[in-house]
Amino acid sequence: MFEAGAELADMEFVQFYPTTVCSPKLPGLGPTATAFLRLRTGARLYNALGETFMDQKMLGWRFQATRDQLSQSIYREIVEGRGTPNGGVYLDITHLPPATIKKEYEIGQYYQKLLKIGVDISQRPIETKVSAHFFMGGARVNERGETNVPGLFAGGEAVAGYHGANRLGGNALSEILVSGSRAGRYAADWTRAHEGKAMGQDKALDARLRFWQEKIGTWQKPRSDLRPIDGKRQIQDLMWEKAGVIREGAKMERALQSLASLKEKAEAQLTINPGKRFNREILDAFELFHMIRISSLILQAALSRKESRGAHYRLDYPLPDNGEWLANIILQKTKGGISLKTEKVGLTDMRSEQ
Repeated sequence: MFEAGAELADMEFVQFYPTTVCSPKLPGLGPTATAFLRLRTGARLYNALGETFMDQKMLGWRFQATRDQLSQSIYREIVEGRGTPNGGVYLDITHLPPATIKKEYEIGQYYQKLLKIGVDISQRPIETKVSAHFFMGGARVNERGETNVPGLFAGGEAVAGYHGANRLGGNALSEILVSGSRAGRYAADWTRAHEGKAMGQDKALDARLRFWQEKIGTWQKPRSDLRPIDGKRQIQDLMWEKAGVIREGAKMERALQSLASLKEKAEAQLTINPGKRFNREILDAFELFHMIRISSLILQAALSRKESRGAHYRLDYPLPDNGEWLANIILQKTKGGISLKTEKVGLTDMRSEQ
């Protein structure tokens, strides 16, 4: 959408999930399968020293702590050296009576599902850590799901604005159903209204397809040892270290420089398998360049927002600043590069623009 000229908003707001399983492995259940443990009565969350750090910071944290607060607290325990052997913290219900465990943790039959794969949560704690989870940012749309690009509609997690700076748990599916239905309905209406009318896009699309066909041909020629998967891993590590749960301006500046260098290297040296059928590396190559672009947009927005708000926490600006930053940061592709502007919340009505 960005490449097509759509405005993006709130790209700095990336939500992190506080209790992703890191040990034991839970095949078939997914990394967030035991998140229900922290929401049920009596679960303990403690570090490798046995300290119940959340109880010390916030009594009643199970029902009061937002995901950003919990993620930041767990992240600090890990990076400050109080993490578990597998790089997390302990989520534990072994102190509860067996009858209570069976009653409270039958939700979704997870207790029995865990037993089937050899994990008895009544006998051992789970090690959990923080992981990237959800985008609050995305395309800027009106109430119909329409972007500023004629005929381009979007919904769900690809859209900004539904959750503000921090999504509450359980709201994502509702967002997908409501915004997806609405965007689809209005997109169909728009298509019917413009049926048979030349939109002047065919030549541009053909040129774009030729461009990427030439790119693929270049990538398939032996040039160096830079493979797409290696570049993707570099971005993952870079963004976690420099734009993760706790951010800082100087680190994000260095991350932008590293991304620019990686882009130059990829354009000059990227090499993929020459096969044309079922070639995963072609997709990885496309994803690599998109990851560089999206990561750069996240960093630019995060650097611009000189405060902490919702899922965006800056060590060098730890407090919210409503006077200056009760605003959306808008990014858009231009002929000269990228434009960035801020708009105070409530001052712009998208319906009047489109």
